[in-house]
Amino acid sequence: MQDKTTTNLTNFKPAGGLGSLFEKAKMHNHLNSLFQKALPSKLNGLTLCLVEEQKVTLLATNASVAFRAEKQRKTLLSIVQQVDGLSHTTSVLIKIEKIK
Repeated sequence: MQDKTTTNLTNFKPAGGLGSLFEKAKMHNHLNSLFQKALPSKLNGLTLCLVEEQKVTLLATNASVAFRAEKQRKTLLSIVQQVDGLSHTTSVLIKIEKIK
């Protein structure tokens, strides 16, 4: 049997934990959009995965994109630093997306 409980959205508080999570998600999507616009076409396949203090993690769609990105790490760092909101970044980490 499927759980069909509904959540009463009148109890939603934007200042609460869920509201904070929504705000973080919106900011992440905005930063990723700006990053995608600044990214050269030869590095398509990279997305912004995680932003922690001064470190940014990028996610590559496959190993060849990750290899090209590793070779262009300094360029990627300068691109990330040009994105409004990520100028404080000091390092870039590149990971490969695992598809199940």
